[in-house]
Amino acid sequence: MSCQPPPGVEAGVEAGVKATSRATCLGATALCLLLATPWLSAEQAAPVDPPPETDARTSADTTADAGAPDSATPADERLRFGEHLEVLDLWSPIPAIETLEREALPTMPSGDGADLLRGFAGVSLGRMGGHGLEPRVRGLGESNLNILVDGAYIHGGCPNRMDPPTSFAATGGFDSVTVVKGVQSLRYGAGGSAGTVLFERRAPSPDGERPWRTEASAGYGSWNAAPELGLNATYARQSFYLRADAESRRLDSYRDGSGEVVRSAFESRVANLMVGIGDRRRSFLELGYERSRTDDALFAGAGMDSPYDRGETYRVRLHRNEAVGPWTGLRAELYLSQVDHLMDNYSLRPRVAPMAMRVPTASDTFGGRASGQLSVGELLRLTLGIDYQRNERQALRFAGPSAQQVTTLQSVMWPAAELAQTGLFVEADRSFGKASRARFGLRLDSFEAAAGKSGLAPAGKNLSPDQLYALYYGSPAQPWSETGVSALLRYERSLRPGWTLFTGASRSLSAPDATARYLGAGNPIASNRWVGNPGLEVAAHHQIDLGISAAAASRSWSATAFLDLVSDFILRDRAGGQPGILLADRASIYRNVDARLLGLELEASWAPSSALALRGNAGWVRGDNRTDDRPLAQMPPLQGIAAMDYSQGPWRGTATVRWALEQDRVDDDPRTGSGLDYGPTPGHAVLDLQTVYRLRGGLEILAGLDNALDETYAEHLNRGNLFDPDPVRVNEPGRTAWLRLRWRGGGDRPEEG
Repeated sequence: MSCQPPPGVEAGVEAGVKATSRATCLGATALCLLLATPWLSAEQAAPVDPPPETDARTSADTTADAGAPDSATPADERLRFGEHLEVLDLWSPIPAIETLEREALPTMPSGDGADLLRGFAGVSLGRMGGHGLEPRVRGLGESNLNILVDGAYIHGGCPNRMDPPTSFAATGGFDSVTVVKGVQSLRYGAGGSAGTVLFERRAPSPDGERPWRTEASAGYGSWNAAPELGLNATYARQSFYLRADAESRRLDSYRDGSGEVVRSAFESRVANLMVGIGDRRRSFLELGYERSRTDDALFAGAGMDSPYDRGETYRVRLHRNEAVGPWTGLRAELYLSQVDHLMDNYSLRPRVAPMAMRVPTASDTFGGRASGQLSVGELLRLTLGIDYQRNERQALRFAGPSAQQVTTLQSVMWPAAELAQTGLFVEADRSFGKASRARFGLRLDSFEAAAGKSGLAPAGKNLSPDQLYALYYGSPAQPWSETGVSALLRYERSLRPGWTLFTGASRSLSAPDATARYLGAGNPIASNRWVGNPGLEVAAHHQIDLGISAAAASRSWSATAFLDLVSDFILRDRAGGQPGILLADRASIYRNVDARLLGLELEASWAPSSALALRGNAGWVRGDNRTDDRPLAQMPPLQGIAAMDYSQGPWRGTATVRWALEQDRVDDDPRTGSGLDYGPTPGHAVLDLQTVYRLRGGLEILAGLDNALDETYAEHLNRGNLFDPDPVRVNEPGRTAWLRLRWRGGGDRPEEG
């Protein structure tokens, strides 16, 4: 017996969601334009000198400036380095906030934006294919990690996370990538207990003589099916700027160090356009549009592949950088991100499952934030703001006897899930003389969630989401709401020149996402079911960290320790008759437990000469499920990097060793725990070699040999799939050679060799 979904279930819900979201975004954009008109017209009547050109800086420079009061940092400097999300205002020491500027970002071929996070202390990546790597900070990811792409939250369209937020971040078009570890600010919305990742493009600075700036690149590597192409172009005048970014790549499946082919091929294209009107030092309005598409993505660690994944993001920003009454600065931002995703088990691979299956999905996110700053004397600065985010997700799984007859509704995986969050926050930065400063923060969040199609019945004996929820948790889904408070206290003191002691305490909230709360993946085999829990509580993280950093002319080092005690930690587990779980059939379920995470991060650098620099870092984290007295799954081992940089004239080269010790503290048995770990993971050490040679005329040659010794290895992080929740371990690429040409023209072109 086959069962067709009610008319409009697959297409009608998507169309309604998108129409509502677009109408909301257009209305909000019109409001911003209306509000901006008097600001922009007033500024055009008062000409000002163009801001001076500035050079890109390191994370150390950014952190140092951020710690000073506003009066110590010129307005144009604050705009140049923190104009979008106030990175400068996150003044905590280097260990807490790491920023890589454009020149320091990795240049090797990559799958998506997650590859730009390699090398950050405390950051680990999980692989399911060549595209869609999953980042974790201090052992946690997903709803515990805030990821913003040019200020927008983008929630992927795949219940199996083939497209985490970093997969929509182009690898070649960003001016900086910042990793904020732990809770250093309450300004980025709820969540972010593990940290916040900021991918940022900056508005171009005006240059009367050369308003155009262009960067073009073309590259080819061992696993490329076609050349990788990239283009970044900007045009800037005093009251107008334009920026365009685009990149294209097509990769074949790579081989691991043993020569085995790993299903990982994909094709991706990304294009971004930004238009700004107004004087960036005073007031400006910016409109942005970004489109990304990934086609024919293969996943070795999943039971399906993705024929396509499409994302569109609309952005509106309005910044007032001059005083408005008591306010020293105001900014407002709106965004709308829309994702359409398809995965199936037959179009890109030979079908081995009894039934052909496909899962079309949609995920739309609308949100925004508004904030302002008040200065109270010379030593106290207040930041007040409000933010809002609403995510709507729909995913239906269809089955059929052949690829031509996949029409039977088998599972309602995301039953028109709607999750919303509204937050109010206030932060106070207070200086105590030249040696000490503190930050106090308070945040109030209101959460709401509902599932509009949880009663939709699939075919035959397959269960609706509500039936699955009642079977495992005792009741169907009901509209849910909750209000919670977050708080932050940070203190930093200079002990002597170059030495800084810092500490912090915070309470932060992480609400369950659509998968943890509402997933409805039914299956006749109970152990292959994957069922969200509508009754989950919001997780409350109580963290403290303590650290010290020291810097001299040629060397620096830092050490940071942290402890996170979590009430109502959101745990993906196996049904074993635990409290609140009605069955013991080993289905994948979600429950709240008490948990503890503790860790240590070390970083050091030394430059024995002007040509040579040595650097390294290490990160370790341990996670415990205190309710069940067992390890938390998916905790990375002690890992880090050791690197040597050498530069001489127009040439520079880097040798990097990426290493990890064995991880044998695992939760890998679904009969006694979650079974989310594949098993113990052996340690590894991998050597990467890269070089850049700068020619005349703005041309550069970049080359590299990644995994130069052709090691066979895998990272500890892995993921299960929607057919069989048992995890799959995916090996990393073997030896990979690559070559790239890059040309820069106009504006601040690098010095010629």
